[in-house]
Amino acid sequence: MAYIPKDAEWYIADIVIEINVEDESENVLHINTTLIQANNPEEAYKKAIELGKENEEEPYKNPSGKIVTTIFKGLNNLDVIYDKLEHGAELYFSEYTNISIEKMQEYITDKEDLSVFLDIVPSKTIDYSSDEIFEAYEKTRT
Repeated sequence: MAYIPKDAEWYIADIVIEINVEDESENVLHINTTLIQANNPEEAYKKAIELGKENEEEPYKNPSGKIVTTIFKGLNNLDVIYDKLEHGAELYFSEYTNISIEKMQEYITDKEDLSVFLDIVPSKTIDYSSDEIFEAYEKTRT
């Protein structure tokens, strides 16, 4: 088993969700990185599974009126957070080796392209957005 600090109480789970849209031959896969509070890895696992199952929303309609369904598929990863949760705490890391400067640039995103600054727009391929959320967002823009 991995090293788990005795005072660890936070874990990070990658929850895998499949999204299907009525009349679409392709699906969408989301990996939702989620914070889990637990006393040990087994409890963290159980709570992550519960959260995954809660992500199986009731079917809803997209802005085009097509039915969207979500299915919890499992976990991609579950890891402990070693640092105390506060500003600057490291939650997770990825490691790559032998990366050229050019390739490294592919991992850097300009500010205006960061998710937090993007407008909500329906997907150009498979629209799994909620008509309810999209309508609420549109009202904030006018």
